Amino acid sequence: MQPYTGFASVYDLFMDNVPYEEWTDYVVHLLKKYGVEQGIVLELGCGTGSMTS
Repeated sequence: MQPYTGFASVYDLFMDNVPYEEWTDYVVHLLKKYGVEQGIVLELGCGTGSMTS
């Protein structure tokens, strides 16, 4: 995980205009649409991983 730490700040700089709250609402909507109301979410390959933290 250490090698990614230095890149995370650069990633965040480039991704600062992404509407994460809207994406979160959309994903929650899709989960509920397909009957997923509770449980654990596994985030893979998703940038800094802060969306579900």
